[in-house]
Amino acid sequence: MISDRRILHDYSYGGATTDENLVQGYTKAGTVAVPGVKQQIQIYLKTLTKMRNNDFNSNETIYIISAGGNNYFFNRTLSPLIVGLSIISCIKALVSHGGKYIIIANQPPSQYYPYYAVSSIRSQNLSLVSTEHNRVLKLLIEQYQKNNRQISIILFDVHEIVSKIIVNKEKYTFTSLDKCWDSITNSTTTLILCNDTSKHIFIDEYHFTTKMHSLIAQGIFDQVHMLFNSSPTKYCLNSLTHIEIVLLVLCLIKYYH
Repeated sequence: MISDRRILHDYSYGGATTDENLVQGYTKAGTVAVPGVKQQIQIYLKTLTKMRNNDFNSNETIYIISAGGNNYFFNRTLSPLIVGLSIISCIKALVSHGGKYIIIANQPPSQYYPYYAVSSIRSQNLSLVSTEHNRVLKLLIEQYQKNNRQISIILFDVHEIVSKIIVNKEKYTFTSLDKCWDSITNSTTTLILCNDTSKHIFIDEYHFTTKMHSLIAQGIFDQVHMLFNSSPTKYCLNSLTHIEIVLLVLCLIKYYH
């Protein structure tokens, strides 16, 4: 088990894109601009500069980035290559400041999200974009890893995990793909549409329930074990006394109860 001394640093913002200079992200209401992943990294690095001589240990720090979906949401003209390269730019920023262990999540099958599922055309288009995004991102990460063997990058396949759960939802005791909350019809008051969120995969139009997140989190935890136990330095996770996880963005999978 991971030591109880593990620390989570959360620099994420709901509605964030990979880089606000590429495309600005906003909160759901579209009224408050939020920093992109690249800007979140800059915020983190300022903090890191203050603590580097004391608490920072690159061998015990994991960076998790889940981003890209909001880029397409706020600018539908962006190509998967442009978005993928933006994610690589974020990785480079971390590596240039000592980052060694990085987990990158690909795009989930967003066509199943209640917001998109109501339109077959919208759902099909998003499915194509997500598939191409994941293909391009995989190639870019493989190439970057090949040229930077001193670090370890894992591409976390959230698309596969979510797809498997949706197709076999009864196995995980889910009964519905409908949303539990309506946060679009009334932007100031959330309408409660279900009594038991544990039976639902989606809490609202865009987000997963706590139970669904726990299943995804278990997948990430397994990846953390893989990352440390297969790293170039062979740093065994079970022997760590201290782990710091730096969360830089949770795009369309932000935690909601």
